[in-house]
Amino acid sequence: MNHSLVRTVGTLAMVLSLAGVAQAQWKHCGINGLEGSWDYTETGTVVLPTTPPTIAQVMAVGRYTFERDGSVTAIQWGATQTAASNGIPAPPDGALVDIPDTKRGTYTVDEDTCTITVVLDGYMQATSKLLRRTVWQFFFADNGKEVRGISRKLLYYPNGYPEAPELNLLPVMTMIGTRFTPSAGEGEQGKQGVSTSSGTVTDGSCKTPDPFVTLGGGVCVAGGWRPRVK
Repeated sequence: MNHSLVRTVGTLAMVLSLAGVAQAQWKHCGINGLEGSWDYTETGTVVLPTTPPTIAQVMAVGRYTFERDGSVTAIQWGATQTAASNGIPAPPDGALVDIPDTKRGTYTVDEDTCTITVVLDGYMQATSKLLRRTVWQFFFADNGKEVRGISRKLLYYPNGYPEAPELNLLPVMTMIGTRFTPSAGEGEQGKQGVSTSSGTVTDGSCKTPDPFVTLGGGVCVAGGWRPRVK
């Protein structure tokens, strides 16, 4: 075998190796990689339909729960603040208006681009009225440990859907989410999971049997198994 052939074979082996590494790095791109709970923060602005229009700062914190069947739920606490302009007084002492609500919707994952499209309906907890319909574009970051997103659409129904008016708030909002991982201790106490007679601790999100039963039971968190730390 001459030196040229050796170099060619070596180069090909390196390319295949790098391709395998890249595939391994992005194996989380899919519903299985997103399944579970994610704590998130949203920040940005919306345009209120006043005359002339008013830009309001909005922010929210909450937790998404993505299911393997493509459904998603969330609970969040949000706030909106406007400056004293265009005839609209600012909140007293710069106070924020808390808006606790829940979200329900669906999501799809594009495994080729590692992006997620999330369509959500937002409900006011106190009245269960549908107040908002939003579309978000998420993508995976930090090797699947984070998701980041940008709002593509935000429709607001002040009187509850389907009552008029329907207001397009023209959002300029971003989101950062990190995977929620309760500790094994929380699960054993029943706060985030249930301990079984075999020693398994689970939050109910895993779809496969515990592979650590022979080792005294594993811990299921956000759709994945890990050994218990004793």
